[in-house]
Amino acid sequence: MSLEVMIAAQVEAGVTHARMKFIHVIPDQFYTPEEIAKIIKVDPETVRRLCHNGEIKYSKLGRSIRVSPADLDNYFKENRVN
Repeated sequence: MSLEVMIAAQVEAGVTHARMKFIHVIPDQFYTPEEIAKIIKVDPETVRRLCHNGEIKYSKLGRSIRVSPADLDNYFKENRVN
């Protein structure tokens, strides 16, 4: 169930904004640069560079880089060559 559907159900049930329970949808897994490097057989520094150059979207957890499966998939879709 998506976040929008959950919020809509709470609104429909008459839950006021002040009492609404916001549920954050977190992807099942985030990848580290090292994990991505093993998957695509490149150096982890290459993955970090792609992230810092904005080619792969990522999130920061403290000083650590984390990439969602969807963002990694988008990178490959955008860089596909026929």
